[in-house]
Amino acid sequence: MSKKRELTPEEIAIAARLKAAIASIPGMTEERLGVDVGVSQGAVSHWTGARLPVPAIRARAVADALGIADPAEISVAFREVTRSKVAEEAPHYRTHPALDPSKIAETITALRIIFARRGAVYEIASAEDAEIFAAAYAIRELMPEEVDQEELVEQMARVVPIRGNEIERSDHRKTGRAHRGAANRERIGTKA
Repeated sequence: MSKKRELTPEEIAIAARLKAAIASIPGMTEERLGVDVGVSQGAVSHWTGARLPVPAIRARAVADALGIADPAEISVAFREVTRSKVAEEAPHYRTHPALDPSKIAETITALRIIFARRGAVYEIASAEDAEIFAAAYAIRELMPEEVDQEELVEQMARVVPIRGNEIERSDHRKTGRAHRGAANRERIGTKA
């Protein structure tokens, strides 16, 4: 698994802002925000503790839950995605709904690589998985027809969020609860 990148000073400031926003809303906790957004409390803790940035795919829900008008204020990735050609060409996607089968295959392969590197399995089994695919496919659409697979994986990994179960596995390793980590690895068929 590749080493996590360090957060930028802006992303660290965003983490502090998220923590302050949660504290300023009566009754709001990391757990409640996680429920409102559809992630675990651990994922929210990673965002507020400046261990992970808020992924683009979650930014709008987090902003709505915290009363922040612009999701770009709490997610650099969201800002990058919305400023990209995906936002500029949105009407194009509505008028041409057919998806390119070869790009679908490339997108799924890239997502499987991303999740495998994180020690997880990717399959479209939930609305969250479908949202991840849609964001990744939009990135593939913007890239040249002939694209290097590693470049595709790198670009998609920027907007693909880490799901709650992936964070839990990394937390178990950090806290020394090896028996749970081993059980998770057995479940997904990987080695320690």
